[in-house]
Amino acid sequence: MQNANSLARAPALELIRVNLIVGRARARLSQEDLAERSAVGRATISRIERGAAADVGIDTLERLAGALGVGIAELFLPPSATRVDDDEL
Repeated sequence: MQNANSLARAPALELIRVNLIVGRARARLSQEDLAERSAVGRATISRIERGAAADVGIDTLERLAGALGVGIAELFLPPSATRVDDDEL
């Protein structure tokens, strides 16, 4: 069962949220590591990943995507079916 926050979340923000979590796990980066690489605050990364960010600016998305080594468009694609192992999280 989904909670009220996930039901109200915009589809694009949900894709960004999931792709950020998966991308960070695959890169084996902590939120702090990603913050340092991207020059985006760790609190901002945390808000995005928790689904608590009402919106995310294009500059922030560009910096996060660059730090993860992906194009910004990849943050808006449905996550691949490739499995992420627990040890990657």
